[in-house]
Parts: sequence; C-alpha cells; structure tokens
Amino acid sequence: LFRSIHEKLGGRLRGAVSGAAPLDPATFQFFRAIGAPIYEGYGLTETGPVISVNHPGKARKGSAGQPLPGLEVKIANPDAEGSGEILTRGPHLMQGYFRNEELTREAIDADGWFHTGDLGRLDRGYLRITGRLKGLIVLPSGKKVHAEEVEQALSRSRYFQDVCVIGMRHGDKGELLTAVIYPAEDFAAAAPDRHKEIEREAMRVCRDLSAFKQPQRIIVRDAPFAKTSSGKVKRHVVLAEVNGT
Repeated sequence: LFRSIHEKLGGRLRGAVSGAAPLDPATFQFFRAIGAPIYEGYGLTETGPVISVNHPGKARKGSAGQPLPGLEVKIANPDAEGSGEILTRGPHLMQGYFRNEELTREAIDADGWFHTGDLGRLDRGYLRITGRLKGLIVLPSGKKVHAEEVEQALSRSRYFQDVCVIGMRHGDKGELLTAVIYPAEDFAAAAPDRHKEIEREAMRVCRDLSAFKQPQRIIVRDAPFAKTSSGKVKRHVVLAEVNGT
C-alpha cells in the first residue's frame, strides 16, 4: 500500500531520528503507520549533542525518549504539572564556552548541572519537552502557558504560513495570550472580513487545548517574520513590535 512512498524515501528506510523541534504527533503516527517510524530525541550542542532519545519498541508519542545511559537528568522547580527547567549532568557535557568563563558559570552550576533553558517533565522515565523558559507566558489569572504548545496547535492549519505566540503586556496584572499569525497568501483573500476568518480558523485548530491556553487576541501580519539562520521566528523581535519596546 505504501510502496511508492518507500521508493521515494530510497526503498530501504527503516526509521529516522528527529530533533531540534517537537515532532508533531500526526507526523509520528503517519510514519509509524507506513512502517518507517521516526524516533524523537532531544539534546543541545553543549550536551554532546544527545540527552535522550526514543528506541525501537520503546517509542512513546509526544516524548523525547529516555535519557541515555551514564548521564543524569532532573527537573528543577517543577510546577503543579511536573514541568520545570531541564537540567543534565554527566560525561556528555562540554567543558565550557571557549574563553567565556562567565557564560560557562551561568550555564553549569557549582554541582555540575547544566541548565538547558528548556522546560520539560519526566513521565515514567520518558522526557517530555514542554517549552522554553523564555517562552513561558504568565496570564493575569496566574496560570502559565508554554508558547510552543499553542504554536504547535496553530501550525496544524495549512492556512497559516507562520505563527508566533507571545504574552502581550496587560497592565501590571500579567500578559494577554496573543497569537501573531502570518497567513497563507490566498487564505480568505476575498473575504469581506479576513481577520474574522483567521480568528475562526485559529480557534478551530486550538479547540482541543484547555480554555486558558486558547489565544485571547489574534494579530494578523502582512509581512513575514524575522527569522534566525536556522529558520526559527525571532520571538524577541515580535515581542518588541507588539509591546512597543
């Protein structure tokens, strides 16, 4: 049934490893169904570069797998859901940043733990990435939202070319969960109220998220986002544009 797909992938593909960004569950499910599973992993350049990875027969959808043997992983300051900063320690760590002792001390504490800046939780030994410390949005209610989780939901729409979720300043009470969207050029182009159509589409793809994780405001962009050399949206630039800083 999937012979043509396998042929396009070279004919002998047995699996692949994914990293750098969370693997969409639908992508995981599709490749597993065609007999070419993708094993999600996690790591940084400073960590050699792998911390954890899924394995054949032990892969769990939505997780970055189990930590490799011989290294340690712990979650610092976990919240009610068990999510906190991912720390790791072991022989896989770098010695330090070249000629930058100050930055090295910031990254590796006195006990040898490397602070990744990523948020995650351990679920029965499997590491699940939930976001970035810099992407954590605190709402007026005090609840916290990981921008990446909402972005992943929004990105499932084929009508959105790029998205960026930020916290828009809301007085001194917290941040307003805001989705900044660069839509596909032809989406609702002829609609009398294109913004409303984009809002409806955003709510549709976010309907499975908890109510407090659904965007409270939608901003539509007419120009592409500024991006890093690796193709990621520069969140700090979007924040400055929206908050006027």
